[in-house]
Amino acid sequence: MECLDALKGQSYPLDGIYIIDNASTDGTPKLLLEKGYISELPPQSLKEPWEKEFSITNDQKVDIKIHYVRMNENTGGSGGFYEGIKRAYERKYDWIWVMDDDTIPNSEALYNLLKFKDIDNVGLLCSHVTWIDGTPHMMNIPSVRSCILDGKVHPFNERIDSGLLGISSCSFVSSLISSKSVQSVGFPIKEMFIYADDVEFTERISKKFLCYYVFNSKVTHKTKQNLGTDIMKVSSDKLEYYFFDIRNNIYIARKKGFLRFLRFLIYSWTLNYLVKAIKRKDSKVKAVIICIKGFFAGIFFYPKIEKGGLRK
Repeated sequence: MECLDALKGQSYPLDGIYIIDNASTDGTPKLLLEKGYISELPPQSLKEPWEKEFSITNDQKVDIKIHYVRMNENTGGSGGFYEGIKRAYERKYDWIWVMDDDTIPNSEALYNLLKFKDIDNVGLLCSHVTWIDGTPHMMNIPSVRSCILDGKVHPFNERIDSGLLGISSCSFVSSLISSKSVQSVGFPIKEMFIYADDVEFTERISKKFLCYYVFNSKVTHKTKQNLGTDIMKVSSDKLEYYFFDIRNNIYIARKKGFLRFLRFLIYSWTLNYLVKAIKRKDSKVKAVIICIKGFFAGIFFYPKIEKGGLRK
């Protein structure tokens, strides 16, 4: 609710909010009903996703559409972002602001992103993400990098005086994505399920459009701990999720060519995953098996990228 309330309280009012309820079992629909974000509960039994449009009024007396989507099964974070971006794109929203449900944007976050929406050939703008203590969130640090578009070099710091840095990828935590970039590169890969889907998708955008980190757009990511995706720093009951982290990152490395793929295997898979798994104090065998399964799954992972195409 804190995330939704923060979106409702933006100084620049949103036109609509997509809530992707990924087959939750924690009473989310009833809470949304109690808080006035929806006025009708979804059917208890679903064979396909259920979408209903509602409306709320913010403090500025501006109506905001609420698109509530109840999924019939848990499709993971990747499936959730795929559904939200695709549905918003097909509804002809020009800019799509995506985030996790534990992301709390300050009241000026969207306004400070939209200041730069008219830069020529800009496809994505992302926020400065901190943890609850104000330190940078380790899971949401963008990859700052210069880029080459149409033969022209754009140094990563060419707009630093405006509070912008050029990036090649970022997380889905507070990223503002243009519909023209979705039309060009397609949607996120829902089959990734969780981890690295945001990196893969935003890298696709940065190959065709300028992408920037916007320092003055600030959000807080309220995770339990300020950690990246390190298989050695998670509890044993969460280890199975890191199969997707390994598989998906191997797929991304494969796309970048043989030398980049080889470097990933040597430094990232062998040293960061496999060796650390062997050195774990607990669940050592389980961690090693996950590393090996993730490796082979990544070699044979060939997901289909669904194109954006013309909007209805």
